[in-house]
Amino acid sequence: EGKDWDMRFFPANRTGIDRKGMPCPKEDFPARIVMGRCIFFPIDPEKNSGKSCLVLNPGAVSPQIGISRKTKSLWFLHALDIGWGVRDARPAAKVTLTYEDGTQSTFDFKHGVHLADWREPIPLTEGYIGWQGYCQAHDPVALYVARWDNPHPEKQIARLAVSAQSGGK
Repeated sequence: EGKDWDMRFFPANRTGIDRKGMPCPKEDFPARIVMGRCIFFPIDPEKNSGKSCLVLNPGAVSPQIGISRKTKSLWFLHALDIGWGVRDARPAAKVTLTYEDGTQSTFDFKHGVHLADWREPIPLTEGYIGWQGYCQAHDPVALYVARWDNPHPEKQIARLAVSAQSGGK
């Protein structure tokens, strides 16, 4: 949506410029962020070739993300850009887990259930607002937290991939 519609102030202002364009001190990048019942360990983009998150257009599929562990559940920090005012529970993203034995589990994240538009914070039925702040062009913006319970916690998860569902605005 352009240079003023980004997450430059999450989780810390690393720009040295405040929202009104005035100089301000750069904040240290946090090693961990507590959001409700979850602790997230964000990837510092300055230590990872400028990369720290996935951004997918409708219909796109992420690269495979290595997991290599067993777990009872996975927690996701995420948001949508599908248009203000959308209130139906349409599928927004599909996550596919591949276990070490080659079997798979899939689940859908749905709008208004697990996540919502980042520019219009709303309460969710199976998730919550994990962070609320602002971007250069809009206040408030939000990221949502949702949990997925693994139907096979005894199996080691090899990797996961995310596909953005079409449907947009």
